[in-house]
Amino acid sequence: MASAAATAAAATTTTSGDVATVEIDVEQDQSRWALPLDSYLIADPHAVAYGEQLAVQPCLEEAGYAWPVPWQDLTEERFEWMNDAGRTLFNAELAARSGYHRPITTSPSIQAWDEFGVYVNSFNADDAFNAVFDTCLDAVRAENPMPNMDDQMYVYGLIAESKQIALSSPALSDAAKRWNSCLQEAGIDAPATPEMMPTDQMKATFGLDGSEAQRAAGATPDEIKLATQDAECAASSRYDEIFYKTQWDSQVVLIDNNAPKLSQIKADVDRYARGIQTFIDAYAPSGPQG
Repeated sequence: MASAAATAAAATTTTSGDVATVEIDVEQDQSRWALPLDSYLIADPHAVAYGEQLAVQPCLEEAGYAWPVPWQDLTEERFEWMNDAGRTLFNAELAARSGYHRPITTSPSIQAWDEFGVYVNSFNADDAFNAVFDTCLDAVRAENPMPNMDDQMYVYGLIAESKQIALSSPALSDAAKRWNSCLQEAGIDAPATPEMMPTDQMKATFGLDGSEAQRAAGATPDEIKLATQDAECAASSRYDEIFYKTQWDSQVVLIDNNAPKLSQIKADVDRYARGIQTFIDAYAPSGPQG
C-alpha cells in the first residue's frame, strides 16, 4: 500500500500563533488524514509482513519447507477506507460508494497474499514446523530488530492526546453544532457530534454491528443516502477541516515538546524500514512485468 505520509519529500511546516515551528516529513492530506506523528510509527504493516516472510524463506526451504511468498504490489492501497496509520477514513466520496460499509479491496496481488495466508495457516498445528519457523524468524529479527514497542505506545499516546485536544476545541464544538443542524434540516435525527455516527440503531438497521459486516460490500441505497448527507454536512460545517487542522497543529507542538525522545524513535523506525526494504530488494520474486 502506498504510504500517505510519503507522498512528498520532507517539508517544513510553519504555523503561526502559539504553534511551534518544526520540521515535518508528512505532507498535509486531509483526504488520507495524514498527520505529523505518523512518521514515528512502524510504516506499512503489510510491507513489514512481506519483507519478513521473504527473509525467512531461505531458512525454511533449507529445513525442507516450501515457502512460496508471492510478489506483492506495495504501491496499491489495500483498504481505501483506512490510511497507513490504521485510521478509518470517511468522506463524501467514500460514502457515495459504500455508505458506512468497509468494502474489501481485491486485486491479483491481494488475492495471492490471501492464498498464501491460507497456506501459512495450514501449519498452525505442526509443532515441528512452528519450532523451525520461530528459529528462522528470530534470526531475521536479530538481523533487523523491531522497534521498541513501548516507544510505539508512547507515540500512540501522543496521537490520542492530539485527538483529545482537537475534540476539546471550542471551534470544533461549534462546527459539530453546525453539522447537527445541517442533518436536522435534511430530516435526519442526528446525535450531538459526527464521532457518534453511525448510531447503534443505524448500525443495526444497516447490518454494521459485526466486524465481517463492516468490511463487506453491499450498502443499501438508504444507507448511502444517509452516509453521504452525513459526510457532506461534515464538510459544509467545516467540522472535518477544523478537526484535521487542530489535530495537525497539536501534533506539531507535541513533536516539538517531545523532540529528544521522538528523534530517537524516528531513527529506530527509519532504520527498521530500511532493513525491511533490504529484505524485499534481496528476496522478492519478479512481478507481472518481470
